[in-house]
Amino acid sequence: MEPEVSIEHVSKATCRFTTGGEIFSSVKCGIFICMAGCVTLGNGDTTYTLTPGSLFIYTVANFVTIVDISEDSEGIIIDTDIEYLLGIVGSIMDVPSILHIRHNPLIKLEENSFHHIINQANELQGLIHSIARNGDNDITVRIDRQIMHAGSTRLTLTILKEYFACHPPCHSTVNRSHRIYQEFMVLLFKEYSRHRDIKFYAGMQNLSPRHFSTVIKQASGISPSAIIDQVIISEARKMLSSGKMTVKEVAVALNFPSQSFFGKYFKKHTGISPSEFRSSLYPVTL
Repeated sequence: MEPEVSIEHVSKATCRFTTGGEIFSSVKCGIFICMAGCVTLGNGDTTYTLTPGSLFIYTVANFVTIVDISEDSEGIIIDTDIEYLLGIVGSIMDVPSILHIRHNPLIKLEENSFHHIINQANELQGLIHSIARNGDNDITVRIDRQIMHAGSTRLTLTILKEYFACHPPCHSTVNRSHRIYQEFMVLLFKEYSRHRDIKFYAGMQNLSPRHFSTVIKQASGISPSAIIDQVIISEARKMLSSGKMTVKEVAVALNFPSQSFFGKYFKKHTGISPSEFRSSLYPVTL
């Protein structure tokens, strides 16, 4: 049993936590809690300023970057998969609630709630590390794995409870369009590197591409093609930002027929080539 969540302490000194960098995976969802200092995050055209006690929830297909960061900044990043999250909250959260989080990602925790969540995260992280060191042979480790699973669920629900206490959603009726949208999002984050065609996602729900597109736009306000492009571009940026893959390797990983085709696709949606994007992150100084 793998851990359902990953927990990472970050600071200005870590390579993942630098100005201009992307700290959140485009195919993950989760939170960032500011523990010290001041961090300004950018998400599209909107910026958010986080101070100690701020909790920022990010959803899949968001390219969230660090706009500014103080020298004393520290925080915790908690990642999880959308499929795991929906498995936990599917019976208590609907699509409008998920979209509400997407459009309102930032809350300020009360001091007691802040320490409660940090303590849960630290306890769970310690358990995850202990299990990784000890393997599966001991029955106590197998018991610890079950405790880890329960701890992941508890932490996730605690965070969501605090969020909705601070930022309650508007009540709305869940309809078939919302369910179609939810199934689309789950499938998309399994298949985005193999399928970019609306016809595939529509066919998986036995819908015509035209009807499927209308339904998704009604539920989310965005067309399915735009959502697919957001995911692909966001993940491409993530891979290019890491500095660990060549442009050709990114093109192969995202299942483009050639580096040239990927370059044209990337430039169409960002205005710059993959190489220009990477150069903007790692400028050459003389």
